[in-house]
Amino acid sequence: MLTEGAKKISKYIAIIFLLFIIIINARETYWYYTLPTNCYHEAIERRIEFHGLVTKKFIDSDDHNFQAIVLGHSFFENKIYITEHEDSVVWKEIRVNDTIIKQKGSLTYYLIRGKQKIAIPVKFYCKN
Repeated sequence: MLTEGAKKISKYIAIIFLLFIIIINARETYWYYTLPTNCYHEAIERRIEFHGLVTKKFIDSDDHNFQAIVLGHSFFENKIYITEHEDSVVWKEIRVNDTIIKQKGSLTYYLIRGKQKIAIPVKFYCKN
């Protein structure tokens, strides 16, 4: 059984934790409720950064049949979803054994296939 002082401390910790979560997600929450859907997805896409060797390309039946790729690294694998809100050129072009690069702030994917570097700009058709 907790004392009154311990109950107050627990209550304050819970409030601080909740405020922390709200502050962390404030920008995305604001975008979600104020931007058109395609502009929201474009804003999120600009925040994403990854690179690696594509080891698997598949439709993830465990997660709403989203288009997914797996990037293999020396210590772990990273599953990346290719969103349905961007044009599907990226999904059509990606092949297993390609190296893919997506830089933060950019809407361009780079595929390195052998000695060829392919730039694929994605479009969300945001008019803002």
